[in-house]
Amino acid sequence: MSGKFLSYAVLALLLSACGHAKAPPGASADAPPADASVNDMAPAQAAAAPPSITANGGAGMTSFDGQFPKSSPALQAKKTQPGVHYHNGKLVEDNSPPVIEIVSEFQEPSHDKLMVPAYPGDLVYMSLQVETEGQTPLKNVSVAIRSQKGNRYLLMADHTDKDGYLEFHMLAGPIGKDVVTVSALGVERDFILDVTTPSTNEWLGGLDLKGVTSWDLLMSADVKMERDQVEAHFPFMVQALKDKTIRLAGFMMPLGINEKQTHFLLSAVPPSCFFHPPGGPSSAVEVHADKGIEMGYDPIVVEGRFELVERSEGGILYQLREAHVVTKG
Repeated sequence: MSGKFLSYAVLALLLSACGHAKAPPGASADAPPADASVNDMAPAQAAAAPPSITANGGAGMTSFDGQFPKSSPALQAKKTQPGVHYHNGKLVEDNSPPVIEIVSEFQEPSHDKLMVPAYPGDLVYMSLQVETEGQTPLKNVSVAIRSQKGNRYLLMADHTDKDGYLEFHMLAGPIGKDVVTVSALGVERDFILDVTTPSTNEWLGGLDLKGVTSWDLLMSADVKMERDQVEAHFPFMVQALKDKTIRLAGFMMPLGINEKQTHFLLSAVPPSCFFHPPGGPSSAVEVHADKGIEMGYDPIVVEGRFELVERSEGGILYQLREAHVVTKG
């Protein structure tokens, strides 16, 4: 592993194993170009006319497997949709209107809109599918996203894939409920990004937090997400910590199976998905402990030499080297 960057192979394994991001405790549970960045370039506005699709029952016509919430009555109905034609039991034409379905691994019940919980600084992993009311996937569709509160987002591809899917990330920012609108082919679908204050005092209760650096300070970095890396501009107060010995309180996410971890992530929030880095780029720290720290799920305070990573392929902006435990929860 290089001295400056988190092992991309380790994080790539974590990210590929789980389709979506973690959520706060208590919540219900194609190769993209490298130069596309968050919000800097809006996706091309999609055409407004519904598509006309001729199908032969071959590749790409597999209908959606049901993981997305089918809130549309048209999708719940089992009868044939208007404009959908079959011959000998095979779909041959589908002129039904397009619909957008959105999913997050961690979402809360809502009567009208999908509710996605998050904490400030969280990187929220989400997916969408564009299909017709007849459940025909629509490929090569441009998608646009807008946030009323200005929460940043990143589309992981320029268009939907052959099955109509497209992954995207939301970077949670201001506290409060944000209405996020996804649009494609002249139709729109909203969801709520519900950003709440983490219960830090409750989670870290019992720890001696004297001299501990605040996560709020670390999360003041200006983060820019790209498909192949994360970049950050660090304010002066964060830059002043570079190469200094500091203390951080948080939760361990092991990166190995050994009882004593010499390399792990320390997160501001308890991890709830062990296939994703917890939190977001500025709310987790890569820790190197030469003597190893016992694996556990209770909060800990660690001390070490603090380093900044302005450009990270692994998605983590901070490192703590020569680390050791000061106290455990």
